[in-house]
Amino acid sequence: MNKYFLILLLPYFIFAKPVINSKIEHYDIYPESKNDLRRALFAKTPIIINGKKYLGVTRWEIYLEYEILKKKHTCEALNLKTIANIIIILPNISKEQKVSYNTKSSFRRFYNKVKKHEQKHKQYIISATKKIDKKIQRIRIQSNCEKLKMRFERNLKKIITKYNKKNEIFDIKAKKEHNPNSDLDSYL
Repeated sequence: MNKYFLILLLPYFIFAKPVINSKIEHYDIYPESKNDLRRALFAKTPIIINGKKYLGVTRWEIYLEYEILKKKHTCEALNLKTIANIIIILPNISKEQKVSYNTKSSFRRFYNKVKKHEQKHKQYIISATKKIDKKIQRIRIQSNCEKLKMRFERNLKKIITKYNKKNEIFDIKAKKEHNPNSDLDSYL
């Protein structure tokens, strides 16, 4: 009975979890045949980063939502939430486009490789979000509100930078191991 009473006394934030909003969006391609997949992919991709076209990408943002409670000698963040919005953008053969089984099969093999690659990026983002949430929950009360906001921003930036680096390293390794974006022909 004492155990249950202690659990009820624990602050709510110990049980709080970050909010992860995730979805996959597709852009349509219109290949005429298996041999036309490369052209169709690069013709319709909306993903251009630093002037270079990509066939799949994971776009994301992590941010905090909270209310401030100012007291005489402290500042506390109430209703604190760490939120991640994740969108994976991938190609898809348009439903209106009639293609052969061979073309669909080649595309599906390529699609699954790109999706798997982007899902790994998604996992890094989820890990970063959880790490941020854990860290900020510990510092939710500070001596003043400026200090609270500054510590939130500093920790958010530090962890995001760390996980951006992990994503970059993953892409470099994947490129060496046949990244679908860099070695398209091996999948089509």
